[in-house]
Amino acid sequence: MNLRGAAFRTGCNSGLIGVRGSTESASTSRVSLRNAGSETRKISVGVDGSAGPIYNVKITAVRDHPPAEQFVFDIDALKMPPSSLPALKDVRLEPGAVYVFTYPLKQLICVVDRRDTPLEDLLKQGYSLRASFKVYNFELLTPDLAIPDR
Repeated sequence: MNLRGAAFRTGCNSGLIGVRGSTESASTSRVSLRNAGSETRKISVGVDGSAGPIYNVKITAVRDHPPAEQFVFDIDALKMPPSSLPALKDVRLEPGAVYVFTYPLKQLICVVDRRDTPLEDLLKQGYSLRASFKVYNFELLTPDLAIPDR
């Protein structure tokens, strides 16, 4: 996902919110959400769980041949007890402001053939990442993003 300087993909209310993916290193994935409008916006980005923040970002590992898509799970989100009542996490984005969701690749897994598989293993097999974020009933998608070689 080496997209430093790449344009945000925008949508939602005439392009007022944008999303993009990037990595500064081969070990961390970042999804950025930007307010491209002229008004401050309050956006629900997830919850503060007992194991840390759980974001409303959906990540999928994708490739051209079967299995084409694998859902990606955040280990921290899986640690949250089902009985806990998490606090909603909202952010206020001023015009032009960016909120960044950070995911260390080591905490992301997929289930392949009923086994937990580190996302890093799939990336070595040629998978790319796609991230999406739903805001105001509109889903924003990044392009398919390749992780740089390690």
